Amino acid sequence: VGYFLGRGATIGWAITPEALVVVDTQFPDTAAVCLQGLEQRSTRRIDALINTHHHGDHIGGNAVFRPKAEMIVAHERVPGLQRAQAVASGAAATPQAYADTTFADHWRQSFGDVTMSAWHYGPGHTGGDAVVLFEEANVAHLGDLGYHERHANIDPPAGASARSWVSVLEKTTAALNAETIFLVGHAKAGIGPVMSMSDVLRFRDYLTAVLEYVQRGLARGQSKAELAAIEVLPHFEDFGSVPPNLTLGTFIEKVVDELSA
Repeated sequence: VGYFLGRGATIGWAITPEALVVVDTQFPDTAAVCLQGLEQRSTRRIDALINTHHHGDHIGGNAVFRPKAEMIVAHERVPGLQRAQAVASGAAATPQAYADTTFADHWRQSFGDVTMSAWHYGPGHTGGDAVVLFEEANVAHLGDLGYHERHANIDPPAGASARSWVSVLEKTTAALNAETIFLVGHAKAGIGPVMSMSDVLRFRDYLTAVLEYVQRGLARGQSKAELAAIEVLPHFEDFGSVPPNLTLGTFIEKVVDELSA
């Protein structure tokens, strides 16, 4: 089991003589590089390509992988969200490949000596996130349900919920164990996408701290602009940003909208 970092979100993969499984696909150009590397390691077709959610930096390379993959697996909301995203972004003419195997709550299948599981525990980063587990290796790919020391992004129009996200991470960590290795979609510059159980729980605490900060501010009558002006969240000073759109302030603005609705 390993991962590929090119441009966009982390791709996870598993290779044995009996199986080849891939999680997420980045963008078309980097997907082609990743696929070439996988083909140097294995002569198998891809038994399953699994999407953690619908965002373009996770599924933009699906069409590159599709001719080599037996199936594409995702939560049942992902194909519709992917189609809507393609239209809204003006990318409808760009080749798309959609999941042909979907699930509501849980999916599990073995491919030779590799068993894959995926769970949807409710809204979080989007309304269609999946936690994907390489069972034998005890490696879980969280997609964008986890950020490694980086401020979070969230997609309310796609059914996301910061409040539910906390619960999703608690259900995820409760279902796994202290030895589980976690892969996440994004990390602060200079830090890899590999997280431990304690790292994931710390990210849950970060989400909780943001929610509590916004709730207190709203109760005091502070405006969205005032709340979003904070540059550092106490106890999470090491979390990085990707300006201008993926900062603590932009995340807080979306949480304000959610808690004010």
